[in-house]
Amino acid sequence: MSLVRDLVAVCEQDWLLFGRQEIDRDAATIRRGMQETDERFWQRVGDYRREAVGRKPTGRDTDLPCSAAFVSWAVRQAGGEVRFPASASHSRYIRRPIRDRRREVADVPSRGFRPAERAPAVGDPICCAREFGIDSDRQPTTYKSHADVVVATAPGEVAAIGGNVGNSVAKRQLRADAVGRATDRRQAWFAVPENRL
Repeated sequence: MSLVRDLVAVCEQDWLLFGRQEIDRDAATIRRGMQETDERFWQRVGDYRREAVGRKPTGRDTDLPCSAAFVSWAVRQAGGEVRFPASASHSRYIRRPIRDRRREVADVPSRGFRPAERAPAVGDPICCAREFGIDSDRQPTTYKSHADVVVATAPGEVAAIGGNVGNSVAKRQLRADAVGRATDRRQAWFAVPENRL
């Protein structure tokens, strides 16, 4: 199997494990899943943090987001850990691909695009800022952000799975244009790093 196929399978497996929480294009939760603090599930969040980034907190540590650990864990489970910069912060694997693309670095695991520049493909992360003033042109070394893994695309819609979405592993539908570029404005989506693992 390819890494992208395996990555999607890993994300879907844990989405199913957490009860298939789903958020529609209008940001309404249409199906509620298990929460990260629920028995059996807070331990799974601990697996993400421990296995991907070497941290010990669990899902009971609600002041510590686990979404970057989820993405890092999923990439590791799919076999991409050698070239992917696993991190407890999304900014580490968002900032570098944007910089590498600007510098025209050839052999990189990811190149960062703005949502208007490239339609996300299955297996790509789609990234948003969680603090004011962050976009593709302005990024400090670390900043609050979020990323989900794209698991399906269609004209007008992108489906992505992420950790710590409504305190669960959830699938959300994002608006896209006719060629699949993300146009969803509910969050500050600013980067689509191309998965070249």
